[in-house]
Amino acid sequence: MVQLTGANLIAGEATTTASEKFYSTNPRTKQTGPIAFSQATPQQIAAAAVAAQQAYQSTRLLPAPQLAHFLYTVAEEIEALDEPVAEGLYLFSHCVEEVGQLWRR
Repeated sequence: MVQLTGANLIAGEATTTASEKFYSTNPRTKQTGPIAFSQATPQQIAAAAVAAQQAYQSTRLLPAPQLAHFLYTVAEEIEALDEPVAEGLYLFSHCVEEVGQLWRR
């Protein structure tokens, strides 16, 4: 069973070295989530960007059917997660989106 820990996952490795934490908020109920997420440091953000670029380079030239199969497999694995984990990922994606919007400003 997958369990949310609040750690940052960078290139497959969980890191919890951040000193600052934040909590998700359920947009429907406005309740604070139970998991303390680690606020990424500038170094972790840079490492994640490098890892994402490397992942992109290894997948960008995949034939469309192979890429579609990969994405479908990822979607199936997300759908198979326990409901609290899937909801946590949903809420976390919104946190990331909000942080990204703030970062761009």
